[in-house]
Amino acid sequence: MRYTNFLAGVAALAVTMGVAVAEDGAAEDGAAQAAAAKRLGQAFTRADANGDGALTLAELREFRTRTAERLDRNGDGFISSADAPRRRAARGRFDGRMDEIRTQFDANGDGRVSVAEFVDGPTAGFDRADAN
Repeated sequence: MRYTNFLAGVAALAVTMGVAVAEDGAAEDGAAQAAAAKRLGQAFTRADANGDGALTLAELREFRTRTAERLDRNGDGFISSADAPRRRAARGRFDGRMDEIRTQFDANGDGRVSVAEFVDGPTAGFDRADAN
């Protein structure tokens, strides 16, 4: 899939990757919740490589790998503001989303998110959903 809205794609992917973006329980309006649920459903379908309706940790990591390759548009091995399409970066809407991604995936605290950190990052949501 090619994201038409890079920022929404990054946010949806962060959530899909098993990370709770809004851990504070902040309520969203109904339209925002519906849009987020739709993005999550679409991402789940793309991540479910064998189409069995279940997502394994291996499928999740493979999905993250494919996603990181798409997000690292300049090929420097990091997912950063430098990867944002120019017109989106010019609107100033990218940095807040990158702050969320850095907060959740920057394991070594260097202020950057490497492809490896993204692929191997936390899977809190996945772990919560994997009851057995």
